[in-house]
Order: sequence, then C-alpha cells, then structure tokens
Amino acid sequence: MGNAKDPAQARAGAAAPEGAAALQAAAVRSFLEANPGFLARNLDLVVGAAKQAAEDAAGPAAVSFQSALIDRLRSQLDWMKAERAELVRTAAENARGREMVDRAVLAMIEAQGFHDLLQTLTETVPGLLGIDSIGLVVEGGEPERAHDTRLSVAAPGTIAELMGSEAPDGVRLVAGTGEPGGSQAIVRLALGGGAPAAAMLLWSRDPERFAPGQGTALLKFLGGVMERITRQWLDLPPDR
Repeated sequence: MGNAKDPAQARAGAAAPEGAAALQAAAVRSFLEANPGFLARNLDLVVGAAKQAAEDAAGPAAVSFQSALIDRLRSQLDWMKAERAELVRTAAENARGREMVDRAVLAMIEAQGFHDLLQTLTETVPGLLGIDSIGLVVEGGEPERAHDTRLSVAAPGTIAELMGSEAPDGVRLVAGTGEPGGSQAIVRLALGGGAPAAAMLLWSRDPERFAPGQGTALLKFLGGVMERITRQWLDLPPDR
C-alpha cells in the first residue's frame, strides 16, 4: 500500500503535461500575433502543418490525394517565392539605373558650353553609367558646329539606317556590336530648329547591358536631356 498514489496527485500529474502544452500553444500564438510576417517568411512550416493536419483528419485512402495537393501547394509557394525574389532584384536594378542616369544628367547640365558638354558626354558620362563609351553622330551640319573630334559626321540617311524599323520610341538596343560580345544603344536626338539628324551611341562590352527587349525609358530620358542642353548652347529652337 506504500506505493499507492493519491488520486488527487494522479490527476495533477496527468494535468501537468496538458497545462504545459496549453502554455506552449498560448506562447506560440502570442509570438505569431506579435510577428505577423513570420509565417510568410517560413512557408514550409505552414505547408508541413497543413499536410500533417490533413493526414490526421483523413483516413488512409485520402492521404495520397491530399499529399499530392500539398505537394502542388508547395510547388506554387516555391514559385511565388522565386517570383518575389525576382521582383526585388529587378526593382533594385531599376533603382540603381535611375541613380546612375541622375548623376549623368547632373554632370551634363553643369557643362559651360557645347564643347564642354561634348567632353562631359564622351569622357565623364560613360563612367557614371558603367559603360565603355558614348559617341555623337550628326548627319552633315554646319562646319563650325560640327568641327569637333568628339563628333562623327555622317552622310544623310545614316541615322535612319542605324535606327532601323524597330525603334518606335527613338531608342534601339543592339547586341553583338563592336568587340565580340558587346552591346549598343542608339538614341535618336531631335534637335529641332532645322538641325541635321543626330544620335547618341552608347556602347558596352557587356553583351547584356543593352539587350533587345529591355526597357528604354531611362535612355529616352537621357536623350531628351541631351536634346534640350544642345538646343540651349547652339541656340536652336525646338520643333513645333
């Protein structure tokens, strides 16, 4: 009889694990409420819990079907995570591109004349944009305005030939130009005031720097800045 347990002690002993489990559940719930993004960052926990709950609630015949659904859900969640990572990467690259163009524009508007602008465009801006070179091509033009070693004077029709028929927004991206593996952006410049056709040629040895299919909004903006500063220094009225 000395080993017999008091019924009250036995009930207390049985209740102790249940009480501990309840405390743990309450702590987990409080943690999740205080950290709402935890499960979003750990989707594998949600999938595992859902799968276990489904297996516990269903008979053996339904387990394989439910497992297939859970596996499909896991695949979809993995795809969503990959898409989110790609969106974050793309947003970071776009922000970096805007910052580089902003620095280039600030350098261009500080030019003290047209020749100073050409020097900035060809010597300073490439480094700010992380590319190898920038050139300016003009079709003919007045000798006193076109006489500069940083300008390339081309025959009439050259700009249209460079642009081709696949640049409705005035920007064409071409892979495989210059040195093997390079890429180029051709940006048409509408100088107005009867000025000859012109274009900026941006070249990079990186074959993916100006790959066809990429966005061209920043390049178009850079070209628009070049147009306006050039009109200012050469006293050219804009086209009406």
